Amino acid sequence: MRLVYASLIWTAGLLFAAGNPGGAPAFWAALALLMLAASALHPRLRVLGWAAVFTLAVLRMALVPPAGTLVSYNDGGGATIEGIVQGYPTRTERETRLRVQAERIFRAGLDQPVSGAVLVRLPAGSDTPPGARVRVTGALVSPAVTDRFSYAETLLRQGVTSVMTGAVLAEIAPAPPSIMAEIGRLRAAALARIDSALPEPAAGLLAGIVFGDTGGLSDPLRRAFSTTGVAHVLAVSGFNMIVVAGALSTLLRRLNAPRWPSALAGLSAIALYALLAGGGSSVERAALMSALVVTGEALRRRSFVPASLAAALLGITLFSPLALWDLGFQLSLFTTLAVAQFSSPLSQQFARWAQALLPPAAARASVFFSAPLAATLAAQIAAVPLLALAFGTLSVVAPIVNLLIAPLQPLTLLLGGAAVLCALISPALAAPLFALEGVLLMLTIEITRLFAALPGASAAINIAPAAVVFAFALWIGWSIMHAAQPAWWLRLTSALTSRAAVSALATAAALTLILLISTLSGAPDGMLHVWFLDVEGGSAVLARTPGGAHLLFDGGDRPARLLTAIGDRLPFQTASLEVLAVSQPDPARFRALAEAAQRYTPGVLLSSGQPSLDDEWTALEQQVPRRAALSAGSTVAFNDGAQLQALHPADELTLDGRLDRSALVLRLSFGQIAFLLTGDLSREGQADMLARGAVPPATVLQIPHPERENSLLPEWVAQIAPSAVVLQTSASTRQDDPAPALLAQFADADLWDSAGGSLHFWTDGTRLWMAQEAAS
Repeated sequence: MRLVYASLIWTAGLLFAAGNPGGAPAFWAALALLMLAASALHPRLRVLGWAAVFTLAVLRMALVPPAGTLVSYNDGGGATIEGIVQGYPTRTERETRLRVQAERIFRAGLDQPVSGAVLVRLPAGSDTPPGARVRVTGALVSPAVTDRFSYAETLLRQGVTSVMTGAVLAEIAPAPPSIMAEIGRLRAAALARIDSALPEPAAGLLAGIVFGDTGGLSDPLRRAFSTTGVAHVLAVSGFNMIVVAGALSTLLRRLNAPRWPSALAGLSAIALYALLAGGGSSVERAALMSALVVTGEALRRRSFVPASLAAALLGITLFSPLALWDLGFQLSLFTTLAVAQFSSPLSQQFARWAQALLPPAAARASVFFSAPLAATLAAQIAAVPLLALAFGTLSVVAPIVNLLIAPLQPLTLLLGGAAVLCALISPALAAPLFALEGVLLMLTIEITRLFAALPGASAAINIAPAAVVFAFALWIGWSIMHAAQPAWWLRLTSALTSRAAVSALATAAALTLILLISTLSGAPDGMLHVWFLDVEGGSAVLARTPGGAHLLFDGGDRPARLLTAIGDRLPFQTASLEVLAVSQPDPARFRALAEAAQRYTPGVLLSSGQPSLDDEWTALEQQVPRRAALSAGSTVAFNDGAQLQALHPADELTLDGRLDRSALVLRLSFGQIAFLLTGDLSREGQADMLARGAVPPATVLQIPHPERENSLLPEWVAQIAPSAVVLQTSASTRQDDPAPALLAQFADADLWDSAGGSLHFWTDGTRLWMAQEAAS
C-alpha cells in the first residue's frame, strides 16, 4: 500500500503548489534531496521520505513550462498563424475545431516565431488530418471564462492558450507518411462507410460510440443525451471500454476459457477500441484505467486495483501534472475505481434477482447483460457528483435511462464495430449487420429523446466543492482500509455490520434520500414555474424562475392557508423569498404576507406606490427593508432569462385614489410564454391601460373580480388573447363565482379554477404545461 500512500502525498503536493505558487525549482530540488538523504540515515527519520515525495510534487509543478508566447497576441485583432495540426478534428453541427501547434505568426506585415497551441474554429465540414502543415487566418482571442465554467483553464491543461474564430484554413504541406496517418485514412474510410450505410441520426451515434466523433449529431440530440445523463456513450471513455472488455471476458469465462486468456482478450478489445478511436491523451488514459480493472480481476487481488490506479496517477501527473484538474482524468480515475469495487457485487445481485424473478432460460441469458449493466451503474456512482460539480446540473432520469440503454450498449458497440470492419472489406457483406445495428441505435435514440422531453428531466444544482472533496476523501480512505484491512479496521467494520448499526445506517440513508428528493423537487430546472395557489378565494401567485428565484404576488388574508401552500412547493430548507409583490394595499390581498415575511426572509417588496394609512400595510412595509414602487414601464430582469414587467399604473397615485383602479399589474415572461397577473384591477384601470396602448398579449391571464358580470372590458380581453384563463374562487362559500356572461368571453381559451386545487403551470419558454394539484 506504500504506492497508494505515495500517490496521495504526491497529489497533496501538487494541490499545495497550485494554490501557493512560488519558489525556485532549485530550492525545492535541494530540499527534496536533503530530506531523502536524512531519511536514509536513521529509521526514525523515514517520515522525511514521505515529506520528500510532497516536496518533489511541488518541484514538478514549479517545472511546468509557462504558456507559450502566442498568448501575448490574444485579443489584438486578426492574425495568420502557421503550424502543425495536432490530433483529429472535433466536429459539431455548426463548426469544426482543430488544434494547431503554432510556429509562426503573421500580423501587420511582421513575421515572428511563436510557441503555443491554438484552437481553430472552422466552418462545419472542414477536415484536415493530423500532421499536416497549415496556415490559418482569423481573430485571435482568449478562451471564455464564465461564473460556472472556465474554458480557458480547460484548454490550458491541454496546452492551448488561444482560440481563433472566423478562421480560414489553407493546407500548405500534407501530413508526412506515418502509422498515425494510415490510421487516420482508415478512420476516415470507416466514417464514410457508416455515413453511406446508415441514415442520420443513427450514423452520427455509431460514429460517436466507435470513434468519439459526434459531428453527425444535431445539437438538440446532443443535448438530449446530456439531459438524460448518458452522454458518456458518445465519447470514447473508460465507460465503454470497461463495458466491452467486461462483456467479452464474461462470455469467454462462460465458455470455460482460462482466466488469463479471458483477461488478454479483454485487454486486446481495449487496445483495439483505443486504436479505432485514434488515440489521444483522453483515450489513452481511459484505455490505461480500463486495462487495470481487467488485469486486477485476472490477478484476483483486492489490493491490485488501488495500487495500480495509484501508479497510473503518479505516472500521468509526473508527465502532465495539470491532468489532475482535468475532468476527463478525474472521471477515468474514479469511475475505474468504482467499477473495480462495485461492479462485481452489483452483477452478483442482478444475477440473484434474475434467478428469482425470471424464467430459467431468461435468467441464464441475463448473465451476458449483468456485467455491463453493473459496470455502467458503478461508473455512474462516481460520475454523477463530478459532473454535477463541473456543470451545475443533475439528470434526474439518468438512473432509469442508464438501466434501459446499458444492456444495449455492448451489443451496439460490438455489432457496430463488426459492421464497420466488414464494410471496409465488402459493403454488401456488412449490410445485414448495419441493418441490425440501426435498430439498436434508433432504440437508444428514442429512449433518450423520450426521457429528455420530460419536464424536469435535468435540474440545476449548486453543489459545494468541499462536500464533493469530502465525500471522495471518505471513499478513498475506505478503499485503502478495505484493501489493507488492519486489525482496528476489521473491529470497526464488525461493529458497523451489527444489526443495530445496519438499522441506524439504513434509517440515515432513507432520511438522506428523502432530503435529496425534497431538495431536487424544488431545485431550479431551467424552467419557469407558476402556481396559482388555492387560498380560499384570495389571490396568491407563487413563481420560481429558471434560475431558482422565488416571487410571491399577493397572498390573501389566511396566513395558515398561504404558508401551507408555499411550504408544499418549496424545499423545506428554503429560508427566503426574493420578491414579494402586492397588487394593492388592501388587507384582503396582503394580510397573509405578514406571516410569510416572518417565515421567509424577503428580498424586496414591490408595490404600486399607492399611499395608505392602513396599520397592517405600514407594519408590512417595516418588515421589508428594501422596497420599490413600480409604475408602467418598470422592468425587473432576472439573470436566467425571466422578466417581470409592470404594465399599470402609470399616473402618480394619491391617498384618496381608488385601489382597484390603481392596482399593480405585472407581466411575468420567459421566452415566448407570458403570465398576466392583475390582482383586483377594475374596468377603469383596464380602460387606462387600453388608452396608453399598454395591453400586450399573454399566454395565461389571471381574471380580476371574477364575481361581477361586467368586470372585464371585452376589448381589453381581446388585446391579451389568452390561451389559458385562471380564476381564484372559494370552494366553500362560492360567493365569488363568476357570472356566465363573463366566462363567455373566453370561449376560445382553457378555463381553470384554483378552487379545485392549486394550478401549476411550467414552461421552457416555448412550450407550456399545466397540472391541477390536489387541494391542501
